[in-house]
Amino acid sequence: MDRERYEFLECLGHVDERFIEGAGQPWEKKRKKGGYLGVRAACAALVALLGLGTVFHQQVEAAVAQLGTQIAQWLFIEKDLATYTEVIEEAQVVNGVSMTLKEVILDSNKIMAVVETEKAEGEQTPANVFLNEVKINGEWLESFAGSTSDMNPLYGENTKTQGYYLEYMIDEHAMPDKISSVELQLQYAEPGEEKGTWESKAEFCFQFSATKEELSQKKYEIPLNCDIDAGNGLVFHFQEITCTDVTSRIRAVCDGEPRSFEEFNGETVESFDYMLDVETDEGEHLSYMAVDYDEATKEMTFDSMDGNPPKEEAVSLEISLKRLRPMEEEIFLEDLMEQGDEMGMKLTDEDLPEELGAVRVYPQEK
Repeated sequence: MDRERYEFLECLGHVDERFIEGAGQPWEKKRKKGGYLGVRAACAALVALLGLGTVFHQQVEAAVAQLGTQIAQWLFIEKDLATYTEVIEEAQVVNGVSMTLKEVILDSNKIMAVVETEKAEGEQTPANVFLNEVKINGEWLESFAGSTSDMNPLYGENTKTQGYYLEYMIDEHAMPDKISSVELQLQYAEPGEEKGTWESKAEFCFQFSATKEELSQKKYEIPLNCDIDAGNGLVFHFQEITCTDVTSRIRAVCDGEPRSFEEFNGETVESFDYMLDVETDEGEHLSYMAVDYDEATKEMTFDSMDGNPPKEEAVSLEISLKRLRPMEEEIFLEDLMEQGDEMGMKLTDEDLPEELGAVRVYPQEK
């Protein structure tokens, strides 16, 4: 990922699940912890509304013009992902909403999909799509959480067609060795009467047979074996980076409590306020968001947001640990989409994630 785009996403790193907390909760069945991570959705909305949409689109078009998959374009992955991409192109209409499942990649630690919806004539209300449930070989797949990204930068704002990039994050041991049938359950939702809530307008179920090469066969690990002291008795012991050709995941064992807790709609919810910046020896920056914490093993999971996974033969990696700063006032996705310019101008250095420490590792010497 280029540095300019990285810095913009980093600046908005504090946009966490509080923006759209509870977006998918009314429809949950098997998700372990529930909720949607709002980083990508909020950032994508701001990119478009701050007037960066056209510039970003041109950068994407120039950088990945030769790549045929939308997932590769959105993730800024230079490799040809056609080998792994299930091209579905199935359209359904439910309650007057038209949705097309375009592409799906079944990775060892997440399911990625691109869908398109058609905007109704004169429609102004910002809508959203959620990937709520996944069934593999007839069995429900438990998830850490999910995320939705508005793909306006790739589609442009003056079109009826709207694209969404969806992620469904899973434990890498949950995906079966052989995949035959896949079922995705999605929700099309619009903002509810109460801010921060979404109301389902249409439910979709897409089923297909997996035919592409499985990414789990391409997995490799890069040893880290390093520590970063976050202060206040919290230390992260980074173990390794697990990579495929599409995604990467970092695990860290924690001494101390890495979670924060807050009240939402009368319930106590946990959040993970940490992210990582990994710089490769080739100068590429990768961002990772904390997505899960296992209280039994004290292990925190960080998933890559975009960019090419580090190469297996990487000589050195610099890992920076950052904490998302709390917001002074509650902000909702609808506000971001309606007031992007005004909110963007208010961003200061104090809005940037707080840097807690960094360490350089040399994997080939491990």
